[in-house]
Amino acid sequence: MDLRSLALAATVLIVSPVSARDLYSSDIYSPEHPAVRAVQYMAGVLRQRSNRRLLIADIREDSGTTEAFTISQLRLGVLDMARIDLGSLNRLLPEAIAPTLPAMFGSGAHVRKVMDGPIGDQIRTAMERVGLVGLCFYDGGARSFISMNAPIRVLSDLAGVRVRVRTRDTWAAMLGAIGAKPVMMPLSQAPAAMLKGVVEADETDAASFTAGHLKHIAEFYSLTGHSRSIYVVIFSKRVWDTLPSDDQRLIKEAANASVDRFLEMRRNNEAETRGVLSAAGVQLVDDVDRRSFVGAVRRMNSRLVTDLLALDLIAKIRSADTELAKE
Repeated sequence: MDLRSLALAATVLIVSPVSARDLYSSDIYSPEHPAVRAVQYMAGVLRQRSNRRLLIADIREDSGTTEAFTISQLRLGVLDMARIDLGSLNRLLPEAIAPTLPAMFGSGAHVRKVMDGPIGDQIRTAMERVGLVGLCFYDGGARSFISMNAPIRVLSDLAGVRVRVRTRDTWAAMLGAIGAKPVMMPLSQAPAAMLKGVVEADETDAASFTAGHLKHIAEFYSLTGHSRSIYVVIFSKRVWDTLPSDDQRLIKEAANASVDRFLEMRRNNEAETRGVLSAAGVQLVDDVDRRSFVGAVRRMNSRLVTDLLALDLIAKIRSADTELAKE
């Protein structure tokens, strides 16, 4: 090859763009959900900062599947990333149990102190044991009860009520201990099950309720605020380990940039909750005895949780609330 040809080849290599890499993400919620929109925002940040080289190409709604199946795809490296509820990791990861228990958080500030601090770092580090990389946490807000036949104003109102649960975890055991009848099924089956009377109640945060199908079926949304939705954006470790360190850094930065945007969108969604539910014919019930829920489930946390790692994190989360009160 002569000098002219070598120079031309070098020029082509210099000016040719590096090929883009498509990253595939999954979520069980609809495109209107603040968490899905936050990942879309993350995709925009990543596209810009990588000069269109890293593209989250498909933030699809897999409402027909379960988060357990999504997690298995991530661990196998079949799927690149996803946004899930932290509680879906409870059976795999003891460190995920404590933040998803009822009555663990007193406020949004408490959530941020815990999940954006050393405890959140500990949970993210633990995820690598099970083939996952934790990118960021979203505070999904307070969870409350959806019901068909009657509102849930006090803990005893749950006696004998068939309540949908995601998995047979500590929360399901707590419901059974207070006299409810937990029924395990994926979210996608909940609307039909509620219409047929297979389940009479469910529990979720305001954003998930208003963005989903259950608002067209349920009669009551009782603002018990008994627990908190903690979402996590996760990546397949098998895929992550194939990425250059600079790409890993860009992905983490984009994920962190989406946290405040999610919080803003979630708050806007909550401000519209009353109007959205009223239009759907759902009665918003706010005259509830929250203390009856908090006191009972805190006592059960200590009795039903036996894993030492989970118990240690329960103590750390409660200590963080005490520290926050002193600040």
